[in-house]
Parts: sequence; C-alpha cells; structure tokens
Amino acid sequence: MAMMISVAALTMSGAMLWLTHGLGSEGLKQWGWGLFTYAVALPVLTLRPMVPEPLSIVAGNTLLAGAVSLMLWGYYRFLKLPANRWLIIGPVLLTTLCMLVFIDQLAARVIANGLISGTQALLMGVIVYRHRQLTPGRGYQLLLAGCCIGVTIFYGRFITVGSGAVTHIDSLGAHLLQTLSFVGSLASVMLDSLGFIGMIKERADERNRRLAMFDELTGIANRRAILDEFGKRFSEALRHRLSLCVLMIDVDHFKQVNDNYGHQAGDRVLKAIAEAIGTRLRTQDSVGRYGGEEFMVVLPNTSHSCGMLVAEKLRCSIRSTPIDIDGRTLTLSASIGVLGSPITAGSTVDAMIRASDAALYRAKSLGRDRVEQGVLDMSQT
Repeated sequence: MAMMISVAALTMSGAMLWLTHGLGSEGLKQWGWGLFTYAVALPVLTLRPMVPEPLSIVAGNTLLAGAVSLMLWGYYRFLKLPANRWLIIGPVLLTTLCMLVFIDQLAARVIANGLISGTQALLMGVIVYRHRQLTPGRGYQLLLAGCCIGVTIFYGRFITVGSGAVTHIDSLGAHLLQTLSFVGSLASVMLDSLGFIGMIKERADERNRRLAMFDELTGIANRRAILDEFGKRFSEALRHRLSLCVLMIDVDHFKQVNDNYGHQAGDRVLKAIAEAIGTRLRTQDSVGRYGGEEFMVVLPNTSHSCGMLVAEKLRCSIRSTPIDIDGRTLTLSASIGVLGSPITAGSTVDAMIRASDAALYRAKSLGRDRVEQGVLDMSQT
C-alpha cells in the first residue's frame, strides 16, 4: 500500500514540477517538491530489509516532516507572504532529533511523530483558515479538509499509543493503526494537493475575469463592463419604471498632454481623473473607461436634474484635481454630456448613449469645461 501511495504522490509531483518548469509557480513548485519528498519518504520507511533500520527511521520521518514543510512554504508563496522560517524548519529539526533520541523506542517514536506531524497539519489548517479571505472560490475548503484528516490521523496515533490503548506495535505489519495511517495520509495529501491546485486555478480565473472586466490602467470598469452594467440598470429601471441617468465625460485637450509630456504623463492623468470621479459617486453608481480619455458614468434611479448636479460636481472635482508631472502641476478640465430620463418601453440604451454623446460634443464645441444636457430623440429609439 505504501508503494501505491508513493507512486501516486510521485506522479502528481512530477506533473506539478513539469508544469512549473521555467515559469512563475505561485508556490506550485514548492508544493510539487513537497509531494516528491513525501513519495520518497514512504519507501524509505517501509523497505527496511533493504534500508538500514536507523537510516530508515531517521531519514524517513525527517523526509515526511520536510514534505509538509515544503507544502507550507508553497502555500506562503501562493499568498505572497513571507514564510515563517521556524514553522518551516522547526518541525524538520525536531523530528530528526526525536528520531535520534528514541531510535530504540518504537512507542516513543510513534508518540513524538504523531505529536509533531499532527501539530504541523493543525498549524497549516490554522494558516489556511486565517487567510481564507485572500483566496477566491472554495479550493481552500479542500485544503482545510485535508488538514483536518491529517490532524485526526496523527493526533489519533499520539493519543492511542500515548494512552496505552495499543501496547504491541509492529511498525511494519498490517496492524489496523498502520493501515489507517497510510489510507488517511493518502487522503490528506490528495485533498491538500487538489485544494491547492484548485486555489491556483481560482486565482487565475479571477485574474482573467478582472482583465476582461476592468481597465488595466485605471482599475475601473472597461468599456465592455460599463456597457453591461448600463444594460442591467436599464432593464431594472424599465421593470420598475424608474429614472436612469448616463454621463459621458471627456478630458479636454488630452492630446496636448501626451504630445507635450509623453504618454506616461497621459496615463497618470487618466488615473487621477478616474479616481476623482470614483470618489464622488454613490455606492450604487458606476464608472467605466469608455475609450481613450472618455469615461461613462451610470446613475441608477436618478432624474435628469439630479444628474446635471452630479455632473457639475464632477466637473468641478476634475478641475480642482492637481496632477504632478515631473515637478509641474497640471490642472485639467473635462466636458460632460448628461442624459437622464424615466425609462419606458420606447427607450433604448443606444438612444441614451447617442443623446449623452451628442451633449458631450456640444459642450466641447461651446468652449469645453462645461456640462450640457442631452435630448432623447424618441424617433431613433
């Protein structure tokens, strides 16, 4: 059975190390080496006719402790947190010391190993639970389940042998305790590994979702996301016969910033303006980068007159936002087009965008740095 478990762990570790070869691994490489160490430890422990017993006892148990430490190190790397060196190295050194001291005392070795390994599993479980908010999805739950099995198995060995419930231990035989330990160990390692892989996948999925829905430069919604949000708010307003307001905002003379100061300065301007807009909106409001230097703001359950007031506040906020460019302070302005309307069966999203966009370009043609109201052309809905 030990060999079967070893082969399974070796196969999974090989797959992990192959996938992470030459790549940023987010802890997967360390976890793979942990599985590899675990796979090596089992034959060392069980093939004592072929391996000298003192070497088998000390090296095998040390390798098992090292395997868990490597997995914990991988988890710290996944969290992008500095690893606690004593939690990584301490159990390995303590296991080696205990195996050397109790080399001729089987019961003492089982008690010491159960206590150390159970504590390792418990500490990993505590760390996973404490940082569960840093990981999206449910992969951490599998990792917690594996830790719980590990705690149960190793503390069970510690309590069973330590209390004298088992008095004759054949460490190489088919004793029920040994069999349960092997099976539980396999279940714990497999659940831990599947949970860890799941967490990495969930993080990648979340990263891809953010890339698909958020503007990388400003951190606000991109064009696709803000249009989706506008569509949802439009449908909601139509169902409940509410008003909806949309603002189109364009930074004045933005091309001159790029031409005179460079595109990095332009990027800094866009980020500053996105922040100036976002900090002055309600929780239910949405802002997105519509394209280039143009932003869209969606104001649910907001009348046209209230939308005009919000637009004026945003214009003043942008105007009063100083932007430092290589020691120079720039002050920019924005033109805003506003369209607010009760949503009826004859309204459409496209018509509202056209009307607010037309108001925006009217604001620009009338001198910029101003707010203009749009008129909804029902003949084009």
